[in-house]
Amino acid sequence: MAAAKKQITVSDDLNYETWAPIAQKRLVENGLWDVVVNGVSPDPTKIPELAATIKAEELAQWRNRVIRDIKALKIMQSSLTDSAFRNTISAASAKELWDLLKKGNEEAKPRSLEKEFENLKMHYGETMESYLKRVNDILHRLYISEIEISDDEIVRKLLTSLSREYDHAIPTLKEFMEMPYMASNDLLTMYERYGDPPETMPHMVKDFSESLKKAIAEEMYCGICEKYNHKEEDCRYNPVKLEKEFEDLRMYDGEPMDFYLGRVVDFLERLEDLGIEKSDDEVIAKLLTSLSWEYDDAIPLLKEFMALPDMTRDDLINLLGGYGDHPDAMPYMMKDSYVSLKKAKSEQLWCGLCEKYNHNTVDCFFNPMAKNSFRGQCHQCGERGHFAKHCSSRRIQQQAQEPVHLMLAVTIGGFTFDEDMWMIYTNASSHMTPYAKLFTTLDRTYRGKVLLAGGRVIVAAGKGDVSIVMDGVKKTIKNVLFVPRINRNVLSVGQITSGGYKVMMDASGCIIKDENGNVFARTGWEERGLALRFQVIKG
Repeated sequence: MAAAKKQITVSDDLNYETWAPIAQKRLVENGLWDVVVNGVSPDPTKIPELAATIKAEELAQWRNRVIRDIKALKIMQSSLTDSAFRNTISAASAKELWDLLKKGNEEAKPRSLEKEFENLKMHYGETMESYLKRVNDILHRLYISEIEISDDEIVRKLLTSLSREYDHAIPTLKEFMEMPYMASNDLLTMYERYGDPPETMPHMVKDFSESLKKAIAEEMYCGICEKYNHKEEDCRYNPVKLEKEFEDLRMYDGEPMDFYLGRVVDFLERLEDLGIEKSDDEVIAKLLTSLSWEYDDAIPLLKEFMALPDMTRDDLINLLGGYGDHPDAMPYMMKDSYVSLKKAKSEQLWCGLCEKYNHNTVDCFFNPMAKNSFRGQCHQCGERGHFAKHCSSRRIQQQAQEPVHLMLAVTIGGFTFDEDMWMIYTNASSHMTPYAKLFTTLDRTYRGKVLLAGGRVIVAAGKGDVSIVMDGVKKTIKNVLFVPRINRNVLSVGQITSGGYKVMMDASGCIIKDENGNVFARTGWEERGLALRFQVIKG
């Protein structure tokens, strides 16, 4: 087991797991939780770029957040034990204090788990089922805490932690583990199969070991996973078997959509790891035919969606992920989105002969009817009677296709969003803001369409860059859409990750890391969702 890292003890007498939810509840009741999560930005009057442009009302907002931060800090400090208060007295803000206490608790957990593993023993008279539940629980907690334990350490612990009722079984178990390719999972299987009652375990394990030795002698070997207890045709990693499992893949009745999609994506990744690639048509067909009966009413509209041009399996997965949590209402929720998307796609040019988007089939150079009857149309000058390759016109500006962006976030409740607040959304395809004054550069000639959750389409009236200050360092958010008719700033997780950044989300909040693995930003959940607050250098 890896040695525990040296840690700074915040307090020995503060039970963080008990203290944290009580403190959070009190801060929420006082309307101060957001300053604990997001902190307070540096004094804008001390930053030359901001000091030159900041307005009086913006400075007043900042000062109000400072006052609320001081209140939150006092509330938290008043609830600490004496030793915790003394060890965290240097914390200058509510966020700094909270993060310090949380970090101290997280650093204390690994050693506590290691100690728990070291002290693991089977109680006298305890059933094997009960003991294995405790073993699997601590192994799972060690795994999610990223504490590495070798397989040899696990085997050693399993063989030395049984109660004295199993003393007669230990020699046989050790002999079993000396066979080739045995691992801790194999030993756990022996415990699960033959552990109750302890009196019969030595004989049962011995019989199994003899059979396994015979199988090895008879060259029962799987070349796929390199084990001796089965043949290749029975291996769960056999490509033929995986193909059969893909054919049999079904959604269980009552299974949440995100669980099912997780199984599908995981299964596709396993296939890809083995070099088995499924086409979009195969995956789409499987998704449409494997949903539970609860989605029967939604299938026709899903098929219409997928019949639109250029739809992929990712589009279908996104549709199911966005609307699939409510199977009864799904057809009605999707209808407006379908109409809008169909309209947007119908306005795009498409030629089925040469598979290009800058003209229609009737005007294609390769269409015999168009050539013979002079019905062809030049896609450069727009006139009929000749094609682009013969066009001598100087007016060869091709009609630009307006891209379609997505902003499918839905906020329940009458919330307002501050100007310095940027919401983090997984279902937005681009960064967006309704505030033109935030841009340092803005191309107002850019036009695009933005598809909202209810199916409504609004216009993106420009695109540019927004400069922000993070921890005193100037950074630039590139390719931000100017969308005047939305009511909040939006950060797209997809656009963030495409830039090389990593976004990690869980029940506690969100962490964004840069290309080097350094933490770029950190935030927690609030009623409106996940949000970051930036000081923007206005253009």
